[in-house]
Amino acid sequence: MKKFVLILLIFALFFIGCDDGGNDVNADIIGTWTGNYNTGYPGFLTLSITGDKSWLLTFDDALKSIYKSSFNGTWSRSGNSITLKYSTGSNIIAEIINNKLILTIPSDFLLSTRPGSIELTKSGSIGNTSDTTLKIKNESSKTIYDVLWTNITFSENTSDIIGTWIGTYSGNANHPAGEIEVEISSNSWIIVFKDIDSSVQSSNGKLAVRRGNIQYLFHPNYDNYCGNASFIDNKMILNITEGAAVDGYGNQDNRFLFPLPNRRETYELTRIGDAFKSGTSVTKSVEAGSGYIFFKIGSTAYRTQNAVTVEKDKNEEFTFTDYTIVIVLDSGTTKTLGGL
Repeated sequence: MKKFVLILLIFALFFIGCDDGGNDVNADIIGTWTGNYNTGYPGFLTLSITGDKSWLLTFDDALKSIYKSSFNGTWSRSGNSITLKYSTGSNIIAEIINNKLILTIPSDFLLSTRPGSIELTKSGSIGNTSDTTLKIKNESSKTIYDVLWTNITFSENTSDIIGTWIGTYSGNANHPAGEIEVEISSNSWIIVFKDIDSSVQSSNGKLAVRRGNIQYLFHPNYDNYCGNASFIDNKMILNITEGAAVDGYGNQDNRFLFPLPNRRETYELTRIGDAFKSGTSVTKSVEAGSGYIFFKIGSTAYRTQNAVTVEKDKNEEFTFTDYTIVIVLDSGTTKTLGGL
């Protein structure tokens, strides 16, 4: 009998510990989630979900014409679907998919400029939680560029924004195909379009406050929204959205026309010339695997003679010296790094 009572007590304690307001069961959703939206007025969204069944949703628009707005209520869950209950208006539905929270906002909940669906990432989440790393050091006399191992870029550049970015675009009814170049400094931007028919269009402006992973682009003299740039996997996704400026009252002012109305598109760009100077050391989290290290000196591309292998949960290291044997990709010839 005593054994039976003891077993019941253990089970009771187990269920009490697991319940705790549902925190353990709902650990995957409890916390702070963030995301960006571009439809209508662009901005940054934060959703806090707590273990006491409450939530707080905050919209922070990039444009000054719309104020920060917050909403709150209680929530319930059924499987991977979460209902954010609100006292007035329709409820918001969220769904967990591949560690992302897909937020669906009904049209009658907020302003018509708000998007219907937003993808959120849990704050503190990182893309690679593995202990597998590769450290590349440059102890040679050369400055090398665009150091790459299995599609992972190694660079001493600590900013994912500042630099020169290039890409190409297809032709359409508004313009021929061509190349785009974007130069971003600490507080300004320049965009140049070079069509294959030799025509050139350009614009410039200032950077607005950055929200999450999105950098907003504004008119140089007025707070008029021109577009935004997001930075994902060493790529810039440039979104040009506006063709004309507006005055302080929200009215279009043709004196300040944004000069690229026929370029309202999305472009993917790559940064050029990430320098890896002598004395530089960069460590990245990587997937286990094997591959050559590719790099450039000037416009010539090279790779290491031997592949570099990184085992799972190991911390590997590779050092460039003047005696490192490298292969010239175009010719296949062998050189020493110091002799280039």
